[in-house]
Amino acid sequence: MWSHYAHNHTGVVIEFLSLKGVDSPLILAQPVGYQDQMPRLNFEDMMGLNPFTRKVLDTITLTKSNVWEYEKEWRIISSLRNKSQTHEILPYAPEEVGAVYLGCKISAGDKAEVIDITKAQYPTARIFQAQKHPEEFRLIFTEET
Repeated sequence: MWSHYAHNHTGVVIEFLSLKGVDSPLILAQPVGYQDQMPRLNFEDMMGLNPFTRKVLDTITLTKSNVWEYEKEWRIISSLRNKSQTHEILPYAPEEVGAVYLGCKISAGDKAEVIDITKAQYPTARIFQAQKHPEEFRLIFTEET
């Protein structure tokens, strides 16, 4: 996933925590299901006053091809956003940032900036630096102190 979403290991990955007692959109996160076939919706699924019932919405937004299963993705689905906007920034509490993972190829400047921001705004978050394992196809994460 580092190649897809963290700009070839030059970016960061943020680990969010869903904490009990914290009013947050993260408690709405649901796991994505992976399958070989595209989902099919029955006529019964589309019946009712609103054709976009919860089942239809979940089927469409929580299904991906098996080729992406390694992502183990979770998504938050919200129908409450301002429809005139192309995106929405969901608020979260600072303690919900559990960790920040720095990519193998992050620049020194970006690394310093991310560490400074993390320590200032998310003091409970742990910070890890990734590096390639010398013999295996995996990453090693070392905690920054």
